[in-house]
Amino acid sequence: MIQSTKAFDQPLLISQFINPSNEVIEDNPDEVFTSIIERYTETPNDNDESSEEEYQEDIIPVLYSDALKALETLTLYEQQQEDGQNEVIRKIQSISATMRQRRLKRVKQVTLDGSTFGFIRARQ
Repeated sequence: MIQSTKAFDQPLLISQFINPSNEVIEDNPDEVFTSIIERYTETPNDNDESSEEEYQEDIIPVLYSDALKALETLTLYEQQQEDGQNEVIRKIQSISATMRQRRLKRVKQVTLDGSTFGFIRARQ
């Protein structure tokens, strides 16, 4: 059946099928280059602030306790290494201390009933 069809009497060579002689593509190399650059280059745009805001909205806040626990885990990991470096451990401990100080600065001392002192965490 297929062989009796006139379209298959003279099959095309693969090269003719891929690059048919009756199809001519005339692209200016400069236009092609410019098109590629535009596609893969980010250009600053005044309206680009919205995408920046969307990115910031997607960031999930990390809890203080989670961050502190992660630093403690990292310290423990470094201590367990055969070639563990004291400099790295000191730096991690310094970061932990900075976090604790920052948190203490956000806590305010207030008087309750005139005699008892309590601590209320300031809004972050």
